[in-house]
Amino acid sequence: MGCGMTRALIAFLTLDIEKAFYYHPLFPVVILIVLGYIAEKLQWIHFSEKWKNRIFWIVITLFIVVYVIRLVMGSEVVAFDFENSLLGKLWK
Repeated sequence: MGCGMTRALIAFLTLDIEKAFYYHPLFPVVILIVLGYIAEKLQWIHFSEKWKNRIFWIVITLFIVVYVIRLVMGSEVVAFDFENSLLGKLWK
């Protein structure tokens, strides 16, 4: 099982915002990053490399923190299953 982001984005696209937040509370961050990327490519805005690096590390940190909290709290969305994971299969 993954982190729930795909399920969150599908729920968002079907306008089930509550379920989207249930599946992954950071789904709006992904949407904002995509919109920012598009806006920059269309030259509506410009982010310096310094800001791109800051945003990158903040987002990575947020995702790690949310993932660890969900693992520790026993979330139904995120479950650690080493036996069925890619690493577990390679280990065998």
